[in-house]
Amino acid sequence: MHKTISICAAISFAGTLLFSTSADARSFGGYECKRRTCAGYIRGYLWAERGHVKDPRLCEVTNSRAFRAGCMVYTQDPKRGVDADDNGLPFDDD
Repeated sequence: MHKTISICAAISFAGTLLFSTSADARSFGGYECKRRTCAGYIRGYLWAERGHVKDPRLCEVTNSRAFRAGCMVYTQDPKRGVDADDNGLPFDDD
């Protein structure tokens, strides 16, 4: 009986830990952000928006993975905008 309770407690704890980690994760255009602000993705998106970039090959202008991904998001969905993450949560100045 003691082993069963210990296993259930471990599974419950692990599930809580995974849930809290995934709740903190944010994504932008399907890409998981490394930082809560998704700043690199937003910069890339805005750069592409200002330049009206349609060719995704033009997104290769930098070594920043996040910038390139944000640029790619614009080429795929130019009406998306940068006000919120994929879950609809607004970006703030965290």
